[in-house]
Amino acid sequence: MEILDIPSWDQFMLSHPNAHILQCSGWGELKSGFGWYALRVREGECGAQILFRRLPLGFTIAYIPKGPVGVHWQAILPQIEKVCREHRAIFLKIEP
Repeated sequence: MEILDIPSWDQFMLSHPNAHILQCSGWGELKSGFGWYALRVREGECGAQILFRRLPLGFTIAYIPKGPVGVHWQAILPQIEKVCREHRAIFLKIEP
């Protein structure tokens, strides 16, 4: 699993022209102005932009809007779970 920076994520998104706009790096950057931060992960040909929002006591909530990106995206779910646990997410909402 890779954690991608914005230029690498944008390059990955170019290879998935049918991906939803809410998975673009610009959406993650926009959400950062409202208390969220984005992490972009990739495993092979699948990826997801995960948005986290801080909660009291060091916990977060996690949200993947209109993702993950790619075919067979179920294969990336264990890596997404790992990242969410590392960021102390109490739940993850995946919006298909």
